[in-house]
Amino acid sequence: MADPSREPSGTPVLRYLAILSAARDFGVRPADIERVVRRFDPGQTSPRELADALADTLTPASKA
Repeated sequence: MADPSREPSGTPVLRYLAILSAARDFGVRPADIERVVRRFDPGQTSPRELADALADTLTPASKA
């Protein structure tokens, strides 16, 4: 789990929503977003970890 002291200030829910919106904007399919999001508990996982997992869906290696 990420160090909470290194996370940007603000509401975690808004950060999660911003990450999901950005993933859509970058072309991640809704089904892929749902598949990734189901693995994360917002109360236990940092938004940075969610962003990293969604970014992994954009790399060619993850599509193989």
